[in-house]
Amino acid sequence: FTAAASGNPAPTIQWQVSTDNGSTWNAISGATSTTYSFAAQSADNGKQYQAVFTNTAGSATSNAATLTVNFAPTITTQPASQTVNAGQTTTFTAAASGNPAPTIQWQVSTDGTSWTNIAGATSTAYSFIAQLTDNGKQYHAIFTNPAGSVSSASAFVTVISDLIFSDDFSSCSAAAWTGGVVNSARLTFTTSAGRNSTCGMGVTIASSAAAYVNDPSPNVENRFRARYYFNPNTLKLSKNGLLTIFNAYNTSGLATITAQVRYTGNTYQLRLGLLTDAKKWSYTGWSTISTAWHPIEFDWRASTAAGANNGSLTFWLDGAQVATVNAIDNDQQKIDKIALGVISGMTSTTQGTSYYDDYESGRLSYIGP
Repeated sequence: FTAAASGNPAPTIQWQVSTDNGSTWNAISGATSTTYSFAAQSADNGKQYQAVFTNTAGSATSNAATLTVNFAPTITTQPASQTVNAGQTTTFTAAASGNPAPTIQWQVSTDGTSWTNIAGATSTAYSFIAQLTDNGKQYHAIFTNPAGSVSSASAFVTVISDLIFSDDFSSCSAAAWTGGVVNSARLTFTTSAGRNSTCGMGVTIASSAAAYVNDPSPNVENRFRARYYFNPNTLKLSKNGLLTIFNAYNTSGLATITAQVRYTGNTYQLRLGLLTDAKKWSYTGWSTISTAWHPIEFDWRASTAAGANNGSLTFWLDGAQVATVNAIDNDQQKIDKIALGVISGMTSTTQGTSYYDDYESGRLSYIGP
């Protein structure tokens, strides 16, 4: 800093510094020349400096000058590694000081060597819904300003599968279905009943008797997802008769989620439904299906509390979301068992063989076709 003044006799000079925006000033030891020089540090940023000129006739003070010190970013908060279930939101947080304030860019790496910018991840907190494919990835933040840049430490994400149960009938049996079978004589496990040259499950009906498999793996679930493949094949239904091909049951054994098929206007149609606490059903609309394989997936949620009325059921068919039923009062419902096959709605005219394959259930993550 440089300052000058006239006066007679020639005035002396004393530089002063303020750290409180000019409210108080302190003399700087040895700073008694018209030029005051020093090596600026980051801690000096924002300080103010002035020169006081004095002779026997009086004194005068210069204007105050503010020092701005640009300094490279320094990490103040390192991101921490996270462990989450698939389908849950995970958040990494990092922070740095610097002047001017640094920008931030989050990066991701699958090997810790090469890093890729994450589009739009330019805040101190980076959040995303973790999938199984994210397991083991590393994340760090790059802070940058005109004085330099610095990288935070790397943090890992560990993603735990939220799989409840899966079976593709590749064993050509119902051995994996520990809840047992109903009417096993009507169940066949052959490649003709499968999707991909492996075994699937065929259910042949020639009367009003049910035939299906049970899975008891769900355990008082308040969030439940499942996906399975269905092919009506040679199924014959009475006009507008409703055939149930899937049920999920609550802890009292009542069906809480259902999938129904009907035959109307020379086409097969499918809908899903969920039970309310008032023991009433709310259904999706009907979706048309053909005599071919169709992936059916749903995401069921119990209401979070009595009176919250935020239960819901979302329905995907052939990989596309086709319906959502929401604002449901079902906080008392919990999923504890499922059944797959021909369950109810049969009549004396129900006949033919329908196919089922690639069943999978979980809690949070979209399963997909």
